[in-house]
Amino acid sequence: MPQYTKKAPKLNQKLGFKNLRDFLHIFVDMDRNHDGFLCFDDFYCRYQHILNKKDINEYFTEFGKTMNDLLTLDEFLKIMLPKDCIIPEELVDNEC
Repeated sequence: MPQYTKKAPKLNQKLGFKNLRDFLHIFVDMDRNHDGFLCFDDFYCRYQHILNKKDINEYFTEFGKTMNDLLTLDEFLKIMLPKDCIIPEELVDNEC
């Protein structure tokens, strides 16, 4: 019988295009009014089954630095990705 082992996560792993696309799809799906930001209610509606309001509020306080009570895509990615994950600038370059 094969034995399964968990691989240790790589440090400073770069986020690939496919992974970014998946997170972007989640972000767009959560953004109910399509303004490019997530409000508390957007986030709560998606994650209320695993996070309580206090936890979500802490995320908004810690990561929501751009605008009060709203998360940008960049801030959302900082919440969702492992802390040591690197997002290559060419994937998020807005000049294209």
